[in-house]
Amino acid sequence: MTERPEVVFVGGVAHSGSSLVAGLLDAHPGLAPLHVAAPFHTDDRGLPALLAGQLGLEEFAGGFRERWWDGAEGLGDSRDASVLDAELARFRDAYYRDPLSACRELFTSLRVPENGAAGVVDTSPGNLRQAQTLVRLFPEARFVHVVRDGRDVAASPASPSPWPSFSRTWSEKLGHTRRVSLAAGIRGWASRLRELDAAIRGEEDGTAHPVRADRLAVVVLDWLVDRGGETAYEELLSRLGLEDDPAMRSFREVRLRPQDVGRGRWRERARGPAAWALSHRYRRTLDELAREGNHAANPLLDAYEELG
Repeated sequence: MTERPEVVFVGGVAHSGSSLVAGLLDAHPGLAPLHVAAPFHTDDRGLPALLAGQLGLEEFAGGFRERWWDGAEGLGDSRDASVLDAELARFRDAYYRDPLSACRELFTSLRVPENGAAGVVDTSPGNLRQAQTLVRLFPEARFVHVVRDGRDVAASPASPSPWPSFSRTWSEKLGHTRRVSLAAGIRGWASRLRELDAAIRGEEDGTAHPVRADRLAVVVLDWLVDRGGETAYEELLSRLGLEDDPAMRSFREVRLRPQDVGRGRWRERARGPAAWALSHRYRRTLDELAREGNHAANPLLDAYEELG
């Protein structure tokens, strides 16, 4: 057991199943989930902005209590305020000597439970979008990008919109529905995949901080819930350096079934010629992503070819 547990950051486009895969990992006895919804390590006004010089130290530390400590889901819900005061004082004192080390220690002291687990699983929504910052803080961390059939993402109750947020806001004011078409949902899904790919491959301050290939696992939910999903399951274990465990297999049997994750739900909204047209558009989108070198394209193409 190491002094600082290894961190596994799980993420993906909304409605892709990242919480389910995180639940699968949480079932492993060597991993502990981080349940608290206080993602100061990925929020736009959190550590990424501080390290990028977009936010001052006092602005970050001074606003910490209001943003991530107070409230029903804040860190203070289960911890004494004196803990925060002590850790922020230590953080202020150490930051200018070694910013990365100070940020790392703040994350560990406030978010990681002291239960002796060899690793922790974090599912903060911005994990992949802020991958560059997280790689700098935790060079040996592992990342899990959960993807699924884009048609099913597009058919989710609130599928990714291809329009800017201000357009959605005005649509709501005018009383229009927020339910986008399946074709528009696929465009929005592909746009998010491009953003995540850029974050995983991108640059920060002119210096490359990519997520190393051996530290990134791309999990296609469709493979994982398929009857032949044993290979996908074993590949995930191998990527994360985990041994198989009965609790994880039990979770798979109970929670990771096609009917439980809404696999194929897009067919409820597209039938006959509309289903053919949507699949054609989806395949064309996957081909475009593959030509661009998107890291998720080939796994998704394989799933499309084999599973339909």
